[in-house]
Amino acid sequence: MPTSRDHRSWLVLAVLLSAVLVRAIPIRSLALVPRGQLCTNAPDTIAGTSDRSSFDRRISVCPYIGSRSATDTVRWDARNSHVYLLLTQSGAIRTDEVAAVLASAWDKVNTHLTTIGDGLLPGEFFEQFQAVALRVWNANNHQTTWEVLKVAILALEDFLDVKRGIGAVVFRIFDGNNQVGQGQIYYAIHQDA
Repeated sequence: MPTSRDHRSWLVLAVLLSAVLVRAIPIRSLALVPRGQLCTNAPDTIAGTSDRSSFDRRISVCPYIGSRSATDTVRWDARNSHVYLLLTQSGAIRTDEVAAVLASAWDKVNTHLTTIGDGLLPGEFFEQFQAVALRVWNANNHQTTWEVLKVAILALEDFLDVKRGIGAVVFRIFDGNNQVGQGQIYYAIHQDA
């Protein structure tokens, strides 16, 4: 005749087996499904993917250019690339000054890629044109490559073109899911009003 001890043993065994079975069943809750960040200029595209079927350069992401709070971050997708930027505008700089420093930086990066080739950015990249500077550095224990830097500059130029201005901005550079760099466009020399 079975004893109460035998029943407890069977009960413990049944609980252990059901626990193993429960752990083997995948959880399919929508709350647990990873969500991707969508790009402002490609609203149906997950940031860091190369699907550009919904790419729209006419999307208006901000009503004005100038000082903005730190919560107004825009995700801007670089065309035909896994690279995207998270941009936060932080002040006003004339559009022509920003365009000039971006053009100068693009020339410098393109010359490097043409003569030396791609590779890792050595610490940081700095370009200044008159009073405005562009500074980019490695971030998040990853390194930016010269090619990713070139694509990031093109994305900044695209944002400048679409928004008719960019102003002072801080940004983070992502290559796919990895943040590889950070940067800023700012006045390197104090401007008198």
